[in-house]
Amino acid sequence: MSDGMKSIQPADLDPRAAYQLLVSVVIPRPIGWISTVSAEGVYNLAPYSFFNGVGGNPPTVMFSASKRRPSDIGKDSLLNAQQTGEFVVNIVSEDLTEAMNNSSADVPFSVNEFEHVGLT
Repeated sequence: MSDGMKSIQPADLDPRAAYQLLVSVVIPRPIGWISTVSAEGVYNLAPYSFFNGVGGNPPTVMFSASKRRPSDIGKDSLLNAQQTGEFVVNIVSEDLTEAMNNSSADVPFSVNEFEHVGLT
């Protein structure tokens, strides 16, 4: 670019660098605390920084659940939402920050994550 601006090609970045770039330019980035229930009735709770309202008529929200590794079948929140067709977006208040951070732990699918972080 002739005006001194630098052009960045995301395809040229490794996935971690591309993620860091994206989260540094889209700010503020509120956290959507996504709660789901599996088809077997196990409660799941996980923070997502990639969530947003995307439409008004009908009211539509989304969250983006990336895979951790190419071999993964997907995060629990995504699997639960696909199986049941439902998820809830919760907004974290300051007094629940520690519980929200703890809900990002990688625990087995069979663990009730509300109980894991001390919530009901």
